[in-house]
Amino acid sequence: MLEEKLSPRQRQWLYGVGVAAVGLLVTYKIIEPEHAPMWLDMFVNVVGIGAPGVATGTAAVVLNKQRRDGTVE
Repeated sequence: MLEEKLSPRQRQWLYGVGVAAVGLLVTYKIIEPEHAPMWLDMFVNVVGIGAPGVATGTAAVVLNKQRRDGTVE
């Protein structure tokens, strides 16, 4: 879906925004800490980037490494 329309840089930014948003929601006690992984999975599925069960933060780190290595432009 969006993976085909967004550049790797844009996807990395979006991953970071998702992780930060969930972190803020936990900090302000809007969601429970044990529910954070579920919300991250939902973010990945709604946005249509990645695969279910893949942690958004992990995806951002992997994508950053791939961009530095030149695997992904």
